[in-house]
Parts: sequence; C-alpha cells; structure tokens
Amino acid sequence: MTLRKRLQFATMVFRAAWRRRFIAEDPFDGVTVKASISKERRFITQEETTRLLEACPNHHGRVIVAQCRYGGLRCPSEVLSLRW
Repeated sequence: MTLRKRLQFATMVFRAAWRRRFIAEDPFDGVTVKASISKERRFITQEETTRLLEACPNHHGRVIVAQCRYGGLRCPSEVLSLRW
C-alpha cells in the first residue's frame, strides 16, 4: 500500500470517528491528499504501439504488448499471471 493510500485511509477513519463523536477532534482536519499522476504514466499512442509490436522479438512479446494496450491489462502483474 502506498503512502498516499494510507493517508487517504487514515483521514477517512479519523473523520468518521470524529463525526460519530468517538474522538474529540480530528487529527487529520485540514490535511488534504493531493491527486498525483506519475510522470512515467502516460497514454501510449497507436504509432508507439505499432513500433513496439514491430520491435518485439517473437509472438509472446507481441501478445503481451497487445494485452496491455488493447486489453487494458497491467504489466507485468496481470499479463504474466494469465494461463493460456
């Protein structure tokens, strides 16, 4: 679990406890969790996908690229756990 996700969870738990009056004050009051998008995550264009598919050494590599790009699977966790 990432630090951002833990902060979201802690904020949610303490806010709920404060609303139900289990605690006198919310220690996370005023804390905001900023949405972050990694610079490494970006949209892969059709042209980039075509170049990737052409650069793959065999059909296994092309299937992995196609599953990620067109099938929406995450790589490597979801793609490599598939059973054919």
